[in-house]
Amino acid sequence: MTPKRRLDVRRTIEVNSEFDVAFPAMNALATVVACYGLFENSPAVVIGAMIIAMLLGPISGVGLGLVDKNNNLLREAALHWQGA
Repeated sequence: MTPKRRLDVRRTIEVNSEFDVAFPAMNALATVVACYGLFENSPAVVIGAMIIAMLLGPISGVGLGLVDKNNNLLREAALHWQGA
């Protein structure tokens, strides 16, 4: 992997771990879908809700913050993830 590619990947992870309008909207929709799946006793619908939820960005940000010892990224991603 080239150094430029590594920087691109790191920047993508940092951008995806930021809080934006899509994050609470998609997680709210995932919550509605999960509730429907629970009421209908449908594991497939609950798993579908997990796929809709946008939690991978903050989790990746926490991981990158730990690996790079980047306390700012770690703090922001952890707060973002905690608010999910």
